[in-house]
Amino acid sequence: MNFDQIPPIENKQYTTPTKEQMEFLDAWLKNHPDEVIPMEMRRDCEKEKDELISLFNKFEEIHSLKDLTALDIFPPKTEDIEKYQIRIAAKNDLIPIVALLNALKDKTNIPDSEYNKLKEGYKILSRAVGMVNGGKIDHTR
Repeated sequence: MNFDQIPPIENKQYTTPTKEQMEFLDAWLKNHPDEVIPMEMRRDCEKEKDELISLFNKFEEIHSLKDLTALDIFPPKTEDIEKYQIRIAAKNDLIPIVALLNALKDKTNIPDSEYNKLKEGYKILSRAVGMVNGGKIDHTR
């Protein structure tokens, strides 16, 4: 890509894109479409579905959802740091789960109903880990 073709933004504040910028973006999007694999060309979902269920089970064997949900303040007080290490490990263990969940949706023939059940399973784990928001760990998102 030749970045010299990109029309410059005059100032660093957020502004409405110029006509030239929109034309460039439209052309770029036309030349770089999202790859969507037709359903009939996707691979069978069973192997990855079983693998995902196995990852869910392994996550719950390693990480106590009750202990994760009990964590509420971030960053923790000095005396509580060790307790919060479990959250960091659990958060890292979610990465391959969400990657496999995304692959299931985009590259396999998984029916929407089955995918939605698996996504709900992921949400349970993700909510247990929580999201840091304003110095607190939010377990509702």
